[in-house]
Amino acid sequence: MATTDPGPRDHIVTRSLERKLGTLDEEVRIEEALDTAEASGRLARHLMEEARRELHDDTSSDEKADRVNGLLRQLGSGSGRDAEIALPARLLQGIMGRSPMGAVVPLPPPPATPLSQSDLLVNGEGQPNVGSELRAELATADSVDLICAFIIWSGVRHLRDALAALTERGGRIRVITTTYMGATEKRAVDELVSLGAAVRVAFDARTTKLHAKAWLLERASGLSTAFVGSSNLSHTALFDGLEWNVRLSSTDAAHVIDRVRMTFESHWASEHFEHYDPAVNGESLERALREHDRRSLGKHQRSPLPISMCVLTHISSGCLKF
Repeated sequence: MATTDPGPRDHIVTRSLERKLGTLDEEVRIEEALDTAEASGRLARHLMEEARRELHDDTSSDEKADRVNGLLRQLGSGSGRDAEIALPARLLQGIMGRSPMGAVVPLPPPPATPLSQSDLLVNGEGQPNVGSELRAELATADSVDLICAFIIWSGVRHLRDALAALTERGGRIRVITTTYMGATEKRAVDELVSLGAAVRVAFDARTTKLHAKAWLLERASGLSTAFVGSSNLSHTALFDGLEWNVRLSSTDAAHVIDRVRMTFESHWASEHFEHYDPAVNGESLERALREHDRRSLGKHQRSPLPISMCVLTHISSGCLKF
């Protein structure tokens, strides 16, 4: 509950809070009417928190569900009894398909983080890491969008089979990357193209300075998810590096998923990112990676180090983190 100490607030005024505010001079209170456009979301969140508190007791799941049904009846839901919880209370965790011969086809193992729940992944010991969660989620995605500053072969090889399976079942993969610091490996980008990904590259990293790392996994079921954080597409960043990545769910963070989706589309349409085809502009990518690596090291020799040696130099100097 908000206190009456000075400071910013962002609370719906409840009866309890109203009583506390009554002890303050009106001139120190900043209040405004609840905006109609925001009312549904704000009030629903308030109702959810209050319901969570009321249901936090030792009664059975069925008893809790019955109390929620009573609340739904009071709300007079437009869908009538359809919104009430069927008893006994249970979760639908999947629907299996059938093979051409009619046999039931098992679903892939689910990720450790439920698809309906947002969470923070830090690659901690005994906790799910980004790489394993991505592999599990790719198995059920219908399309994947990746924006990543550095794409390294060590990362692509771990996800290659999952990405190949996605395209084999008709899924779409789009990738945006950059030549920033010369860290991306051409071999890794070429492999993504060979797996069926559409790739766009910022050949001139000076105009974009892209440093974003995010995955958007869309599902026809509506359970879309996104990973947004610090991990580039490399082995260390995905599995054992000290990384922070938020796994977002469209169930509890739909507005953030929408923002990820819209921002990716704007970058995909931007003139700063060019379509990449190894047969057409593969040499241009290689030259751009060498050039940007040379600039980042402050070197201007005509014969720059091979790309792999440039990346190792960055790592050893402590100025590049994958």
